[in-house]
Amino acid sequence: MRCSFNVDRTGFPLLHVPAAGLYVHLLPVTKIQFERFLAEPNEFDNRWYEEVLAANPRYCQSRAVDEKRERLFLTNVLPEEARQFADWLGDGFGLPTVSQWRAVYRALARIDYTDKLLDLVALAPAARAILVQLVKELKPTSLLSLSLMVEGVVEWVMDGTAWVGVGAPRASLHPVISDPTRDTHKPIDPSRRLHFFGFRLVCNQAQS
Repeated sequence: MRCSFNVDRTGFPLLHVPAAGLYVHLLPVTKIQFERFLAEPNEFDNRWYEEVLAANPRYCQSRAVDEKRERLFLTNVLPEEARQFADWLGDGFGLPTVSQWRAVYRALARIDYTDKLLDLVALAPAARAILVQLVKELKPTSLLSLSLMVEGVVEWVMDGTAWVGVGAPRASLHPVISDPTRDTHKPIDPSRRLHFFGFRLVCNQAQS
C-alpha cells in the first residue's frame, strides 16, 4: 500500500491514509507538541500542566529507553482538552471515532516500514529524535508497529456519543489484556484523569 507523509504545525509526522479517507498522526501526541500549544495564550496554566505531568513525568526525547518510552507522550488529559489542542493545530483536526481509529490500524498493518520513509518529509528535530530512538528500539517491520497503536497508550476516541479508549498498552503502563480491533476501555467517569489515556489526532482536510 502506498502512503505519503506531511507534518503538522509542530513538525511531527502526519500520514495520509487513503483507505480511511484522512490524515493521522503517526504517533500519539507528545508532550513536546502540546508544549508548543501551551507556549501561546490559552486557558491552561502551569498548575494545570503540573497536575497532568504528576502521573506521567516528562522525559527527554533523545533518551527514549524502552522501559520509559510512554513518558514521551501526553497522557492524563481529558477529551475536551485534547480537542482544544486539535483546534489550535488547524481546521479539520479532531479526535477519531472508534471506526476511524480501527481503519487506520488496519491500513498501517499493510504498510511496510523502510528506513527511507521518514526522509520524505522535513521533520522537527524533536520529532526526528523520537522516531530515531523508536526505530532503534522497536525494529518495526510495518508502520503499525512504529505507530505505537499497540504497546503505546490508551487513546481517546468517540464511540457514538460516548468517550472511550482504544489501544493495547504495555502492562507497565496499565495491566490489562486488550485487543484494539475489538475491545474498548470504558472509563467509569470520563471527566476523571487517567494516567494511561492519551490521544492521537486525525484530520479530514488535505495538508499542504
